[in-house]
Amino acid sequence: MPVQLFLTDKYKIVGSIHISVNIRLNYFLLSANELIPVTNAVVYDVSDDKELFQVEFISLKKSMINIAMEVK
Repeated sequence: MPVQLFLTDKYKIVGSIHISVNIRLNYFLLSANELIPVTNAVVYDVSDDKELFQVEFISLKKSMINIAMEVK
């Protein structure tokens, strides 16, 4: 599932998380482990939307996520 994740007030991550079919993003985040794997991640600085780097895999600490949304 393609998602945008906003971490604290500094970073935005656009990438994919892999969840079961018919599971809503908010239910996944409520039940997920402390670390959430994100693939094909692009990390941006929120202040100017400048791309900082791209990675094939990043593991995010769930407590750092302020906003999460599915993108189509």
